[in-house]
Amino acid sequence: RELLRDRDAMVQKYMPAVEDEGEKAIVWIDGEFTHAVRKSPRFADGLEQVSVALTISPDERAVAEQAMAHVREKILYGRVDVVKGAGGKIVVSEFELIEPSLFLMQHPPALEKLVAGIKIILGV
Repeated sequence: RELLRDRDAMVQKYMPAVEDEGEKAIVWIDGEFTHAVRKSPRFADGLEQVSVALTISPDERAVAEQAMAHVREKILYGRVDVVKGAGGKIVVSEFELIEPSLFLMQHPPALEKLVAGIKIILGV
């Protein structure tokens, strides 16, 4: 409440798996998931560590698909971050639709897909 007096704040439940495995960021571009990366936690202003592009497991994909279900036809890009919760169940930790990092350097074909989607929107 103290923070909200002066500014907006985002609060997330602490998930212990973030310290061990990190979050998996699953990138959505122009109608499909293109790739994922594993992000390490960033504590005390440390640097975020990002893996190379990774495959998306079936259980991660199912959770990400459910998160995207209501917006998939309305957006060009987004990101669903998942982490293992209680009992190893995959849960959404963040749903990024405004200014998400898309980790395009880790998977160049995703950049090409994004550019193609932008061209369609612009009619170019």
